Amino acid sequence: MFQQKQLSRLPNQRDGISSLPSAANSISLDAAPVLPQRIRLRLSGQVLSVAAANDYGSLKLCDLPAGNLIMLGVIVDLTGVVAGFASDVGTAVDLALGTVVTASTTFVNAGEDDLMEKIDGTGAGTTATLKGAGMTDGSLANVKLPAGAKAVWLNASDPVTTGTGTITLSGVVDLYYLDLSDHS
Repeated sequence: MFQQKQLSRLPNQRDGISSLPSAANSISLDAAPVLPQRIRLRLSGQVLSVAAANDYGSLKLCDLPAGNLIMLGVIVDLTGVVAGFASDVGTAVDLALGTVVTASTTFVNAGEDDLMEKIDGTGAGTTATLKGAGMTDGSLANVKLPAGAKAVWLNASDPVTTGTGTITLSGVVDLYYLDLSDHS
């Protein structure tokens, strides 16, 4: 009770506002929290194809909300089984998350916002363990995505001798973001 009385005397500090709006200027306060959102994508036997002509391929994971977004983080915990590659070794697989289909083995793509930088596969034999976190620090921290259509693409690279190689993926991808809506 005492604590609530003390808080009620403070001018809106609970909302992060240090002073009340000016009633004389017809300004009112309407504070609402913007809560982080999480999208959990569960992959079960999803096939990502990599053509020999390119040595890279992409798999669309989802469409993001159309509003202005601030991406807070990405966590990837996937297992992939590789087949049809030059070495068929899981450790040769490179993986990244972005907002466009990859156009190179280095994942440098025009108009792309990187959501997770390249991670290398680990593991034994034809099984690749692909674990990583993106946008937690450095240049990828808090990527701002403007309002409009946008998607999340899982991009992979692995040398293919001839034909098409495949990576059969299972596991979880978590995307964390703030949706600031469309105020354009």
